[in-house]
Amino acid sequence: MPKFITSVNLLAASEADIDKLNEAMKIRSFQLKDHRTVKDQVAKGHIAYISTTKASLSEASADVSLAASSVGKKFSFTVMKDKE
Repeated sequence: MPKFITSVNLLAASEADIDKLNEAMKIRSFQLKDHRTVKDQVAKGHIAYISTTKASLSEASADVSLAASSVGKKFSFTVMKDKE
């Protein structure tokens, strides 16, 4: 199974929201793709993650959705297959 890259957008996110998302994503086996500062992540409007384990597309999508919804903000995300 492939690894995935995802981009998560949180609407009106604060630094605390981004921290919460980062922790939730880490629990679901995703790490930050680009280790920018939290301030830069909030300013850019989306955060990119890469999966640390191999999973199916549906599993990866479910994990991202659960992590993003745990923050309590409106969100959107994309999931793409990583080109390894």
